[in-house]
Amino acid sequence: MDALSLSLLLKTSNIDATISFYVETLGFTCAVRMPDDNPTLCILESGSVSLMFGTEADWDSPGSAPTMTGQIYFEVADVTSLYEKVRNQVEVLWGPEVYSYGRRECSVKDCNGYRLVFTEETRILLLAMRGKNHCLLAESAAIIFEAVPRMLETKC
Repeated sequence: MDALSLSLLLKTSNIDATISFYVETLGFTCAVRMPDDNPTLCILESGSVSLMFGTEADWDSPGSAPTMTGQIYFEVADVTSLYEKVRNQVEVLWGPEVYSYGRRECSVKDCNGYRLVFTEETRILLLAMRGKNHCLLAESAAIIFEAVPRMLETKC
């Protein structure tokens, strides 16, 4: 399989609040809102990301609240700037932090209770060595392997 993109269709109890949250808070555009008079479906877009939301009329279990057991990850250019923009408008769950796998991430809840994670690649790789945290600014894996012996001597 060569998947070219991914779109999610998620449940919402309030299309208008969902559109408002994603457009006004996160900067998405509303590509589709239908039907016009009493919408039950919307498609929200940002870059190559497309999220669809439907009301309970579109689901097999009407009356139940929107739920998800996982998180939705968005690759963004600048997690810290996005965090600063939205932190007083959303429920922040954690972050922003740089994790051992070299990514800066933060997580928030949207107006439906879905967990959104914003992530960016960093040039920082945190390594735990001999019980101490060491930082390394690396351009590539080759630099990392070359620098590991020196890291044992210094802490940043």
